[in-house]
Amino acid sequence: MVIRRRKQPARVLGLVVSAIALSGCIVWYAVVRHSQTLAASAFGDLTKLSNAEIRRRVSGLAARMRTLQVGPEKAIADETSPASRGQYDVVQLRDMAKAEYRANLWPEARALHEELKRRLAISKEDVGGDVSLLSGLVALNEGMLAGAYPLSSAANYLESLSRRLPE
Repeated sequence: MVIRRRKQPARVLGLVVSAIALSGCIVWYAVVRHSQTLAASAFGDLTKLSNAEIRRRVSGLAARMRTLQVGPEKAIADETSPASRGQYDVVQLRDMAKAEYRANLWPEARALHEELKRRLAISKEDVGGDVSLLSGLVALNEGMLAGAYPLSSAANYLESLSRRLPE
């Protein structure tokens, strides 16, 4: 006698997992789109600013991004910080930096990036063969910090675009 197992529960479970994954993607997409809308409204109408003012804003933002990039390494090197005393590890410090970027710097970076692309009539991202800027594009477009020094790469890319603006 052969006993056949019903595979129905596994199939249903697979569909449920797929539905959850799909809903997670939809929620992520909605969050990204909402943050882009907030970025555009939170920093005023960037289209009314002069090229010099855009360059000044990009320069200030780039300095804040670079400061945040080196923050975890400096915290570990500083003997008086909680990180050097073992209260935080490198991963926790980088996660805190990522959260700081997503909450405070990414909306402004995204808005400035979109305005620079509009002014320079850039439809497709081009890093000019400099692959070190690719992690910067991911940080700007998706808000994800991946690769070596993504915030510095994003800052470099924004500054290179702002330098291309006419005087």
